[in-house]
Amino acid sequence: PTEVIASLPVTGGISNPLCCALHCKNDSLLSSGCADGSLVLCPWGSATAPHDLAVYDCLQKQTARIHLGSPILCTSFSMSINVVAASGMDGFVHLIVYKQGLGGAVQATLVEKKKIQHGKYVKAMTWIDGTNSMSPVLATGSADGTVCLTRVHLTFDDDDVPAISVETL
Repeated sequence: PTEVIASLPVTGGISNPLCCALHCKNDSLLSSGCADGSLVLCPWGSATAPHDLAVYDCLQKQTARIHLGSPILCTSFSMSINVVAASGMDGFVHLIVYKQGLGGAVQATLVEKKKIQHGKYVKAMTWIDGTNSMSPVLATGSADGTVCLTRVHLTFDDDDVPAISVETL
Protein backbone atom coordinates (compact mmCIF):
# COMPACT_ATOMS: atom_id res chain seq x y z
CA PRO A 1 0.00 0.00 0.00
CA THR A 2 1.07 3.56 -0.65
CA GLU A 3 0.45 6.65 1.40
CA VAL A 4 -0.05 10.13 -0.02
CA ILE A 5 2.37 12.46 1.77
CA ALA A 6 1.08 15.70 0.30
CA SER A 7 -1.15 16.92 -2.49
CA LEU A 8 0.26 20.08 -4.01
CA PRO A 9 -2.21 22.32 -5.83
CA VAL A 10 0.54 24.84 -6.70
CA THR A 11 2.63 22.50 -8.87
CA GLY A 12 0.56 23.06 -12.00
CA GLY A 13 0.25 26.06 -14.22
CA ILE A 14 -3.16 27.13 -15.49
CA SER A 15 -3.53 23.52 -16.63
CA ASN A 16 -2.48 20.13 -15.33
CA PRO A 17 1.06 18.89 -14.69
CA LEU A 18 2.21 16.40 -17.36
CA CYS A 19 5.49 15.31 -15.75
CA CYS A 20 7.51 15.80 -12.60
CA ALA A 21 10.91 15.09 -11.06
CA LEU A 22 12.30 15.24 -7.54
CA HIS A 23 15.84 16.45 -6.94
CA CYS A 24 17.69 13.35 -5.70
CA LYS A 25 20.17 15.19 -3.46
CA ASN A 26 17.73 17.85 -2.25
CA ASP A 27 14.51 15.88 -2.05
CA SER A 28 12.49 18.91 -1.00
CA LEU A 29 12.65 20.41 -4.53
CA LEU A 30 10.07 19.33 -7.12
CA SER A 31 9.98 20.22 -10.81
CA SER A 32 6.65 19.96 -12.69
CA GLY A 33 6.11 20.38 -16.41
CA CYS A 34 2.64 21.63 -17.31
CA ALA A 35 0.30 21.49 -20.29
CA ASP A 36 0.24 25.30 -20.48
CA GLY A 37 4.02 25.39 -21.12
CA SER A 38 5.01 26.29 -17.55
CA LEU A 39 7.86 24.73 -15.64
CA VAL A 40 7.18 24.97 -11.91
CA LEU A 41 9.93 24.60 -9.28
CA CYS A 42 8.38 24.00 -5.88
CA PRO A 43 10.01 23.53 -2.45
CA TRP A 44 7.46 20.86 -1.59
CA GLY A 45 8.99 19.79 1.75
CA SER A 46 6.97 22.34 3.71
CA ALA A 47 3.75 20.89 2.29
CA THR A 48 4.13 17.86 4.55
CA ALA A 49 3.52 20.11 7.57
CA PRO A 50 0.01 20.14 9.07
CA HIS A 51 -2.37 21.20 6.31
CA ASP A 52 -3.75 24.67 6.61
CA LEU A 53 -4.07 27.59 4.25
CA ALA A 54 -0.97 29.31 5.65
CA VAL A 55 1.24 26.40 4.50
CA TYR A 56 -0.10 26.55 0.93
CA ASP A 57 0.09 30.35 0.83
CA CYS A 58 3.75 30.18 1.90
CA LEU A 59 4.43 27.41 -0.64
CA GLN A 60 2.85 29.50 -3.41
CA LYS A 61 5.15 32.44 -2.62
CA GLN A 62 8.26 30.21 -2.59
CA THR A 63 7.48 28.55 -5.94
CA ALA A 64 9.14 29.67 -9.20
CA ARG A 65 7.33 29.50 -12.56
CA ILE A 66 8.88 29.88 -15.99
CA HIS A 67 6.83 29.79 -19.19
CA LEU A 68 8.63 27.82 -21.92
CA GLY A 69 6.12 28.08 -24.75
CA SER A 70 4.83 24.56 -25.37
CA PRO A 71 3.47 21.75 -23.17
CA ILE A 72 6.32 20.33 -21.06
CA LEU A 73 6.66 16.56 -21.39
CA CYS A 74 9.83 15.88 -19.40
CA THR A 75 12.04 17.48 -16.81
CA SER A 76 15.20 16.38 -15.00
CA PHE A 77 17.62 17.83 -12.43
CA SER A 78 21.39 17.69 -12.79
CA MET A 79 22.93 16.27 -9.64
CA SER A 80 26.24 18.12 -9.99
CA ILE A 81 25.16 21.65 -11.01
CA ASN A 82 22.05 23.72 -10.16
CA VAL A 83 20.43 23.24 -13.54
CA VAL A 84 17.09 21.67 -14.41
CA ALA A 85 16.33 20.66 -18.01
CA ALA A 86 12.82 20.71 -19.47
CA SER A 87 11.48 19.91 -22.90
CA GLY A 88 8.11 20.05 -24.54
CA MET A 89 6.14 19.41 -27.68
CA ASP A 90 8.28 21.82 -29.73
CA GLY A 91 11.40 19.60 -29.49
CA PHE A 92 13.54 22.25 -27.78
CA VAL A 93 15.40 21.47 -24.55
CA HIS A 94 15.50 24.41 -22.12
CA LEU A 95 18.15 24.77 -19.40
CA ILE A 96 17.16 26.64 -16.24
CA VAL A 97 19.55 27.67 -13.45
CA TYR A 98 17.95 27.68 -10.00
CA LYS A 99 18.82 28.37 -6.39
CA GLN A 100 16.97 28.28 -3.11
CA GLY A 101 17.14 31.40 -1.00
CA LEU A 102 16.42 32.00 2.65
CA GLY A 103 13.34 30.18 3.83
CA GLY A 104 13.46 27.82 0.84
CA ALA A 105 12.14 30.23 -1.80
CA VAL A 106 13.15 29.10 -5.29
CA GLN A 107 14.66 31.55 -7.79
CA ALA A 108 14.96 30.35 -11.38
CA THR A 109 16.48 31.84 -14.53
CA LEU A 110 15.98 30.53 -18.06
CA VAL A 111 19.55 30.63 -19.33
CA GLU A 112 19.67 28.53 -22.46
CA LYS A 113 16.84 28.18 -24.94
CA LYS A 114 16.87 26.55 -28.35
CA LYS A 115 20.50 25.39 -28.36
CA ILE A 116 19.46 21.74 -28.00
CA GLN A 117 16.78 20.78 -30.51
CA HIS A 118 15.15 17.60 -31.79
CA GLY A 119 12.92 17.16 -34.84
CA LYS A 120 10.00 16.03 -32.66
CA TYR A 121 9.06 16.16 -28.99
CA VAL A 122 11.47 14.85 -26.35
CA LYS A 123 10.14 11.74 -24.59
CA ALA A 124 12.89 11.14 -22.02
CA MET A 125 15.92 12.82 -20.47
CA THR A 126 18.51 12.03 -17.84
CA TRP A 127 21.78 13.46 -16.56
CA ILE A 128 25.18 11.81 -16.22
CA ASP A 129 26.94 13.40 -13.25
CA GLY A 130 29.99 15.51 -13.88
CA THR A 131 33.24 15.21 -11.98
CA ASN A 132 35.60 17.86 -10.63
CA SER A 133 37.20 18.18 -14.07
CA MET A 134 34.21 17.45 -16.33
CA SER A 135 30.79 19.07 -16.63
CA PRO A 136 27.68 16.86 -16.58
CA VAL A 137 26.14 15.37 -19.72
CA LEU A 138 22.44 15.58 -20.55
CA ALA A 139 20.97 12.72 -22.60
CA THR A 140 17.69 13.47 -24.40
CA GLY A 141 15.61 11.02 -26.44
CA SER A 142 13.06 12.15 -29.00
CA ALA A 143 10.07 10.78 -30.89
CA ASP A 144 12.12 11.47 -34.05
CA GLY A 145 14.26 8.43 -33.14
CA THR A 146 17.36 10.33 -32.02
CA VAL A 147 19.26 10.49 -28.75
CA CYS A 148 21.35 13.60 -28.16
CA LEU A 149 24.26 13.71 -25.68
CA THR A 150 25.14 17.25 -24.63
CA ARG A 151 27.80 18.40 -22.17
CA VAL A 152 26.47 21.35 -20.15
CA HIS A 153 28.89 23.94 -18.74
CA LEU A 154 27.65 26.38 -16.06
CA THR A 155 29.62 29.53 -15.22
CA PHE A 156 28.94 32.77 -13.36
CA ASP A 157 30.27 36.25 -14.13
CA ASP A 158 31.57 38.73 -11.54
CA ASP A 159 27.99 39.86 -10.79
CA ASP A 160 26.89 36.23 -10.17
CA VAL A 161 24.88 36.14 -13.41
CA PRO A 162 24.70 32.56 -14.73
CA ALA A 163 25.75 31.51 -18.22
CA ILE A 164 25.47 28.10 -19.84
CA SER A 165 27.35 26.77 -22.82
CA VAL A 166 26.61 23.42 -24.43
CA GLU A 167 28.75 20.99 -26.37
CA THR A 168 27.18 18.22 -28.47
CA LEU A 169 29.06 14.94 -28.05
